[in-house]
Amino acid sequence: MKKNKVTFLKEKNIEKKAEKNYEKLLKSGYAQNPIAAKLLAFQKTKKDINPKDLLR
Repeated sequence: MKKNKVTFLKEKNIEKKAEKNYEKLLKSGYAQNPIAAKLLAFQKTKKDINPKDLLR
């Protein structure tokens, strides 16, 4: 049963994508509030994640 579980995630790659999306939102001035910008970056990153991105 243990061999069927997903145990490794590429968290760093996903974190880098989220940071890039956050920086783009701040530079464009789309979201003036930094908290709103982080939420929008999270939503965009969540849409862009493929199952292949999560597995090593």
